Amino acid sequence: MAALAAFFGALIWALAPAIAGKAEPWDDAAYYLFALPVAGVVSGLLAGRPLWSQYMGVILGQFAYALIFLAMGPLALLGVGFTAVYALLFLGGSLLGIRLRQSMAAQDSRERGTVSHLARGAQFLDRYDGQSTRELLSLQATHRIDSLVLAFEEAVQKKRAARDISREESFILAIEALEREVNNGGYSQFFANASNEFVPMIAPALEAIDCPKAAMITRDATSALGTGAALAPEIMANAANDPAVRRRLAECDALYYSNDEAIAEQLFRWIEERPEKIEIGSSR
Repeated sequence: MAALAAFFGALIWALAPAIAGKAEPWDDAAYYLFALPVAGVVSGLLAGRPLWSQYMGVILGQFAYALIFLAMGPLALLGVGFTAVYALLFLGGSLLGIRLRQSMAAQDSRERGTVSHLARGAQFLDRYDGQSTRELLSLQATHRIDSLVLAFEEAVQKKRAARDISREESFILAIEALEREVNNGGYSQFFANASNEFVPMIAPALEAIDCPKAAMITRDATSALGTGAALAPEIMANAANDPAVRRRLAECDALYYSNDEAIAEQLFRWIEERPEKIEIGSSR
């Protein structure tokens, strides 16, 4: 991130003589005030966070260019101060670029999921209708995998209302809650809603179904709360609503959306390998 920002900072100075006719870009305010935020948007879009790295990079890039290619006078330190102030424009552009990057990643994730399922021409199972584990598994030839996983979740929820469920069945609820909440409102929604009951087990559940990237991102999101996972729901919700925490969670959201692990399919295959642990419908 810092290297790319430094490159753009140096490039602004390198192009100043050709575009603005000035050796120092701030001598042409229109050029400098336009170039900094535009370069920031591009840098944020390409490299993403952290913002401090973007900010420090563009300052160092400009200073390095001036130090190497221009005569440095006695007011060099004052020039660094001016550069640091003007770099806030680059920082604002970087923030916009990062948000565009996150939005594009989320959209791409949703489109990949839609194409993946619709390309099969499979049916969507509208609701769970009392099928056993093996009966649901047998529907994979004709039905969308994501709809079958939702059916497993519904079946386990009904079972939990009547009696205890296994650890494996709890994993189904945890993973499906995470998928639903993060894709609809980000990690802050997962932590703030009733689904936060699954926080202590969600990372192990993702690791169990062989989704290590999602597990790592989720651990990072949990650590962003700063006070651990063993919290009362209302405390966890308050932590997730802190502005600083929300910024960190937004970074995790972007990583989750761009993750290439097919979580629903991995969960289905994991269930398929241990049907005796998932006792629903007529298999009870």
